Amino acid sequence: MAKRRRTKSYPVGFGKPPRQSQFKPGQSGNPRGRPKGSKNLSSVIRKVLGRRVNVKHNGAEKTMPTLEALLNLMASRALSGDPKLIHLLLRHATMADGEAAERAADEPTLRPEDELVMANIVKRIRQADEPLAAPIDDPKAPAADESDETEEKK
Repeated sequence: MAKRRRTKSYPVGFGKPPRQSQFKPGQSGNPRGRPKGSKNLSSVIRKVLGRRVNVKHNGAEKTMPTLEALLNLMASRALSGDPKLIHLLLRHATMADGEAAERAADEPTLRPEDELVMANIVKRIRQADEPLAAPIDDPKAPAADESDETEEKK
């Protein structure tokens, strides 16, 4: 009977499986994985509802996305009195209006005070970008040679 060698003591418990059952380096828990190019449900639905179809609308044949054709069909059946479709369309219309209102509310609006502060900031930045023009023969400005000498003395 072969005896097992223990290298180091390793506590086995929650989140710490025994060493012999752990994945080896370079080994995955799902070796085959998700096939490349496989699509999820939302991408398939988007593709199907975006596909253009020919529909007779008000006596004329039109080409429109499948989603739009379905909504037109639901609206016409709701107008004929189908209570389920009336409820469904009204619920989706209010949801769409709510989403549009949320998007509009997310856009920042500036108060006049904010615009004034921003204008002042832009003005200061532009002033800082302008080159400072110092007169060449300024008696108060120290000469370049004098400033170097004073720094060396310190």
